[in-house]
Amino acid sequence: MEVILESERIYYTRMSELLVTDYLKMYNNAKIQEVLYGKRKEFIDKQILNCIHKCLEQNHIIFSLIEKSTKNFIGIIEIPSIKNNIGETTIALTPNKQNKGYGFEAINTILKYGYEVIGLAGFELYVFKLNQKAIECYSKAGFEMDHDGYTKDDVHMKHVKQHVE
Repeated sequence: MEVILESERIYYTRMSELLVTDYLKMYNNAKIQEVLYGKRKEFIDKQILNCIHKCLEQNHIIFSLIEKSTKNFIGIIEIPSIKNNIGETTIALTPNKQNKGYGFEAINTILKYGYEVIGLAGFELYVFKLNQKAIECYSKAGFEMDHDGYTKDDVHMKHVKQHVE
């Protein structure tokens, strides 16, 4: 897999069919589903493969996160949409790599990439209120609470360029 970006402990590669088993394991984890979807879903190989193909065909900005020291898959970070030069971002980390600073490292890397490579004016994201660890991570990276999200259970956060470390 070709390394597109790298940070201190993480390689950022394109999505790959080679990682389908890893994607399924992460996205079918109950803890991950609770903070990403707020409910239980069951993904199958075909759905993940279709997602990979769609992302690759449409040149989505989505990276698989590979831990440098082990070469193991540890998550995904993406900018799934850009509107009015503001990129929306999402991240998912495997449960065993959460609370170890990988999320903060990946968020800062995608911010730098968005501002310096793409030329974005800012970022936004939506996060479930129950995901306090993620909210703390985003706040530490310079995101600020903006307003309620799509539902009563989530919030919208925004980031502007001067907050990048």
